[in-house]
Amino acid sequence: MERVRCLLPEAKLSGSFWGEALYTAAQVINLSLVVVLQVDIPDRVWYGKDVSYSHLCVFDCKAFVHVSKDERSKLDAKTRECIFICYGHDEFGYRFYDSVEKKLVRSRDVIFVEDQTIEDIGKTKKSESPSTNDVVDTDGGEPECYEEAMESEHKNKWIAAMHDEMKSLHDNHTFELVKLPKGTKALQNR
Repeated sequence: MERVRCLLPEAKLSGSFWGEALYTAAQVINLSLVVVLQVDIPDRVWYGKDVSYSHLCVFDCKAFVHVSKDERSKLDAKTRECIFICYGHDEFGYRFYDSVEKKLVRSRDVIFVEDQTIEDIGKTKKSESPSTNDVVDTDGGEPECYEEAMESEHKNKWIAAMHDEMKSLHDNHTFELVKLPKGTKALQNR
């Protein structure tokens, strides 16, 4: 319980998340060396196999959780900003808190940003949360226009993102080129 008392205030989460914090603390304890077990790891002793630490991440870190196709419309964002609060209980995956929708989310398809926390979520707009293919200019946010993107230190990434988007539009047959009606111009000066 001491660990839970440390986790919740540090994460600036209310006491209603005590169960998730407790489960996370238990997971970490079960993957830590214990003197009583002749300096062994409880999970290794219990399950009889080596343990993995690759799934561990920082409690309360910011995460971009993929929103499945059946939960969004065509124009909705493909990710939602959440806070990591717990490892999946009996299944593979993680549990998150969506502070905008005020609900718990379960997912395996996620990108963790372990150096950011709940305080950093309010600094970006929900509609601007990056998908796994988006480029984010960390200097001052996303450029407002093409000229800003071309002046950015991440110019090459923005060009690659534009080419990727055009390829996607073409591959998905999003549009069809047609001949212009007689007497019209493609672009007109105003």
